[in-house]
Amino acid sequence: MGAKRFFGMFKQAVNDFIADEAMTLGAALAFYAMLSLAPLLILVFSVVGLAGEGFREDLTANIKAQVDPKAEGAVDLVVSNASQQQRTGIISTIISLGLLVLSATAVFAQLQTSLNKIWDVEARSGQGVWGWIHKRLLSLAMVAGIGVLALASVLVSSWIGRATMGGWAFWKVLDTAVSVGVFVAVFGLIYKFLPDVRIGWQEVWVGALITAVLFVLGKYALSQYFAYSSVGSVYGAAGSLVALLLWIYYSTLIFFFGAELTQVYADRYGRLIEPDEHGQWAPDAKWKQRNQEREEAPEDQIKHVQGGEKT
Repeated sequence: MGAKRFFGMFKQAVNDFIADEAMTLGAALAFYAMLSLAPLLILVFSVVGLAGEGFREDLTANIKAQVDPKAEGAVDLVVSNASQQQRTGIISTIISLGLLVLSATAVFAQLQTSLNKIWDVEARSGQGVWGWIHKRLLSLAMVAGIGVLALASVLVSSWIGRATMGGWAFWKVLDTAVSVGVFVAVFGLIYKFLPDVRIGWQEVWVGALITAVLFVLGKYALSQYFAYSSVGSVYGAAGSLVALLLWIYYSTLIFFFGAELTQVYADRYGRLIEPDEHGQWAPDAKWKQRNQEREEAPEDQIKHVQGGEKT
C-alpha cells in the first residue's frame, strides 16, 4: 500500500469519523469507563492475583505507565480501593460479585453499541431478555480475556525487567513490542467478537495493528499535551480524576478512529464488514449500499475499486 492510498484511506476515515459523531460516542464511553473502572480492575486483579501478589503490583505499575502522570493519583486511589475490596469476607464478595459483573461489563456494552454505530449496524430487534443476557455474557468474556492478556503481559514484562535489571536498550524495545502486541490482541478480540458484525481475520488484525500503532503514538502525544498544559490543575484535589477522564476520552477517540480506518480498509482491500445473526443494517446505512454495489459490480471493476479507486 503506497503513501497516496494510505492518505486516501486516512481522509475517508476522518470524514466517516465526523459523520458518525464519534466524539459524542467517545464521551459516552468515557463516562461508562469511569463508572466501570473500579469493578473492572477488581475482576482483572482477581485474575492476575492467581499468579501471586507480586504480579498485582507489576500490573499496577503497568497501568500507571499507560496513563498520564497527572492521572496517577486517581489510578492509585482506584487500585487501592480495588485491593481493599478483594480483602473483604467471602459473603460480602459473593453478594457484590453480581454488581461487579454488571458494572464492569457496562463499558463493553456501551463499546458494542458504539462500534455497531460506526460500522452501520444495530442489534436485531426482538431479542428481548436473551439479547441482553447474550450481550452481558459476551462482555464478561471480554473482561476475562483482557484479564488473561494483562496477566500474560505482566508475566513477560516482569521476566524481562528482572532478567535485565532495567538495562539493555534491546530488551526495553522488546518490552515495548510486547505492550504493542497486547494492544493488538485486545483490539483484535474486540473487533472480532464484540460488535454484531461479520469481519474476516485479515481485516481484524490489520485494523487492530493500525489501531495499536495509533494508540501508542497517541499516548505519547497525550503525554506531551498534559505535560505542558494546565488541564486538571485548576480542579484542585479532583485534578487527577479529571486528567484520567480526559485521558480515557482521548484514548477512546483514537480507538474509534482506528475502527473507522478498519472499515475503510475492509471496503478497499478486503471483505466488507456486514451484520451477523445478532445484528441488522441500520436505517440508511451507507455501507449497506457499498455491499450491494460490490455484489453487483463485475469482478474486474471490484479489483479496480480494491486498488484504491472509488466508484
